[in-house]
Amino acid sequence: MPKQNDAQTKNTTVETDSLVAWMKTQGLDAEQLDNDCHDLANAEATNANNDGMHGQVDFLRRHFGDDRRVKDYLRGVFCIKTDATVPSSQKVVRLKVRLVFRVDDGVDVEEALEDMDYEFMSQTEGAEITGHLIEDWDVKSSA
Repeated sequence: MPKQNDAQTKNTTVETDSLVAWMKTQGLDAEQLDNDCHDLANAEATNANNDGMHGQVDFLRRHFGDDRRVKDYLRGVFCIKTDATVPSSQKVVRLKVRLVFRVDDGVDVEEALEDMDYEFMSQTEGAEITGHLIEDWDVKSSA
């Protein structure tokens, strides 16, 4: 999603909180919306695919917010090199990382993770990380 300034984020949070509160008064919960959200996202992706590469690019831009993030995603998924002038080989490494995340009470951890920015950089000359993708996460509660 595109980055928002603090005022936009606060306004969006207030609006979201308000809608969530209304939904709860109507007896709805997250589990009831799971399939609907999945179906809507699936339909949007299907429409993007039916529109060819232009539709897919538009979809990726809406999802990731800007071209830099789209390119980072594509580099991670398809192992795209950024500089083909020097002979080298591409290696795919599955890296296990433990992230310690302080989250205020009331903050949705899943949402915070989805909005997270991250970057891996190599300090070794001749080695460049050309893409990265968080494939999955498992939230463990703290003691």
